[in-house]
Amino acid sequence: MFTLTQFTQAGQHVALVFPEESHAAGLFAQVQKNRALLTRWMPWGQDTKHVRDETRFLRYARSQMIDGKLFLLIILVDGTPAGMIDLHDFDEMAHHASVGYWLGADYQGHGIMTAALNVLFAVGFTRLGLHKI
Repeated sequence: MFTLTQFTQAGQHVALVFPEESHAAGLFAQVQKNRALLTRWMPWGQDTKHVRDETRFLRYARSQMIDGKLFLLIILVDGTPAGMIDLHDFDEMAHHASVGYWLGADYQGHGIMTAALNVLFAVGFTRLGLHKI
């Protein structure tokens, strides 16, 4: 597993890692547990019905990362997949991208996403040469 960074937040060990198919079952479990919350904001929440759907998405995400169209990280909390965070819709001419994220309800309210966003912004501005996110 390739880890971009790790930190402690609210007494929990958080790691931001690049996606692997081994994360599919844990991510799917979070989607199942948080489906009502996720489908309010994420249209894919209704379409992710099996672990194989999550596996397919992770394969797609990795191919998009290779093509430079996506920068996606899995958020692990104490070793458990808790959500995702990404940069997408890159505009190379204007040097900007959009951010997307989700986090299981059990992990919300502890500052995990705020810390993860800070890492993502730092990567976007310093390593990816973005001017606006």
